[in-house]
Order: sequence, then structure tokens, then C-alpha cells
Amino acid sequence: MIRSTERGREREILAAEHDNRSAKDLSEVLAALGYDVYPAASAEEAMAVMRSVVLRAAVVAVELALGEEPVLSRLSHLPAIERLVAIGPAGDAEMEMLARLSGASAYVSRPATSEKLAAALSAPASAPSGTARRTERW
Repeated sequence: MIRSTERGREREILAAEHDNRSAKDLSEVLAALGYDVYPAASAEEAMAVMRSVVLRAAVVAVELALGEEPVLSRLSHLPAIERLVAIGPAGDAEMEMLARLSGASAYVSRPATSEKLAAALSAPASAPSGTARRTERW
């Protein structure tokens, strides 16, 4: 875990990317924003982190999958997750749609700057209709 200077469970976050260098870079940006970061460099590592600690927020590469199922989709079904941000290629509308349909509340294009991540992590949580986070009003 990469620790920030701030403490509190609400400041803990999963940073899951598709390789070690990208996971380290993402972790450093999130730590600079004040998060205690649990880095993961694969889908398997991301799920292992989520089995070992209850986190309320995650920034996950849209490319990560276990079999045919996106990691984003698995995480969106966890009751503790309040904020799920996808990170992926810039200008790829198909990847952004996949991320949102998988339950991401926001999509950040690479390179993921502190400004983009701060905005995505502070925006009101929402997910498109048809996802696990959907709630109906009758």
C-alpha cells in the first residue's frame, strides 16, 4: 500500500492497471491526491486486494478482465464500493461505453492526471440504466 499523509478508511482506494509501471504511476497520482492506495497490476491482483480489505473506492483499467467478465463489473456488484472509476484509452467511445455498462460511475482517459482523477472521484456517483447500481423510483 502507498500511504498518503491523510488517514481514514474513506481515503483508501484500489488502483488497478494492466501492468506494473502503469499501476505504480496511477498509485502515485492517487497518493498525491491524499489517498492510501492499494495498487494492483492485473485482474487477479485487483480481486485479491478486494478480498483482503474492504474498500469503498476503486480506479480500474477498463481492459482488466477475468475470463470474459470485466473486473469493473465484478467490483460494481460489491456492496461496499461507492465510487468506481474506469481508466482507459482517450477517444475510444466503445471502451468508455463498456466501462459505463460495467458499472463505472466515471471514465478517465489516459494519461490519468491528478485533475482528471480528482474530478472523477469527487463527482456525484451515478451509473447508466441497466447496471448493478441502478435504482428505480416508483
